Amino acid sequence: MCTAAIEALAKIGDVRAVEPLITSLKDSDEDVRRSAAEALSELRWRPADAEQRVMLGVAERNWDRLVEEGAAAVEPLIAVLRDNDEGERRSAVEALAKIGDVRAVEPLIVALTDSDCRVRQYAARALGEIGDARAVEPIIGVLTDRAGDICGTVCWDAARALGQIGDARAVEPLIAALMNSDEHMQKIVANALGEIGDARAVKPLTTAINCNIDKGFRYVATKALAQITDCLLL
Repeated sequence: MCTAAIEALAKIGDVRAVEPLITSLKDSDEDVRRSAAEALSELRWRPADAEQRVMLGVAERNWDRLVEEGAAAVEPLIAVLRDNDEGERRSAVEALAKIGDVRAVEPLIVALTDSDCRVRQYAARALGEIGDARAVEPIIGVLTDRAGDICGTVCWDAARALGQIGDARAVEPLIAALMNSDEHMQKIVANALGEIGDARAVKPLTTAINCNIDKGFRYVATKALAQITDCLLL
């Protein structure tokens, strides 16, 4: 159904238009889906079930609605990750992070290589929040990603994510980042090493504390050492 036909149905205001408009929510054309959603709104239609609510949420790009639907919205949100609009992809990644469903892990790993640095940043953040170990190696791969620093750097969120997941495979790459990073990154890395709690980080953190005059870093690194000591004593 074309957008002109949808607009005509909305103007008529007949309830018989509801079913074809619901069908149009699945159309491959985004303009058709959006027009159908607007027409259904004018007809004061209310979705009867989760599937219809998700279809309407995708058509309207209502990310809050999709997050509320939870698991039912995961696959449609994954489909949005293939959208040509980077803003849409960013929003879909953020929504998937809030839902936290493991079905999103592999698509989010793919999003770590997105052309848009914000999408890569949000994907790393989302994977950290989901906490699935499958993401460890891919996140390590973007630990040095500084393409497009205007985004606040992907590597910061990658380091945070590795700390959240807590997998020992991240220890050596994080140690390397500790020695070769900016001050802010060093704090994030030190905190991540503390969260993982691996003994291999003790010497590098101790050395970094002795060599770094920044009080903020020294505080974070000292706290990380205490966390590691606590883990070793368990």
